[in-house]
Amino acid sequence: MQDDATEDDRRTLGRAAGVSARGVDDRAAQTPTHPLSVEERRILALLAAGLTFGQVARRAGLSERTVRRRVENAGRILGTQTTIEAVVVAVRCRLL
Repeated sequence: MQDDATEDDRRTLGRAAGVSARGVDDRAAQTPTHPLSVEERRILALLAAGLTFGQVARRAGLSERTVRRRVENAGRILGTQTTIEAVVVAVRCRLL
């Protein structure tokens, strides 16, 4: 069976998991299967479902500012610049 992930997705997931091009784990605190925290994954999943930052904040019991910070952090981990990029990479890498 062919894997749907592209080579770019694999490299992104590798970076997100803290694995450098040399195959060395550069971020021991993160696991390769789940480089994002449970809260980051939950927030990205809600955004992927079409909720706004405000709706996610209310549903998660967080401030909108906290939701935005969690998305920014997830974006840094995944190597993305925008919210939509973070959601797309997380979906493609099957993190959600």
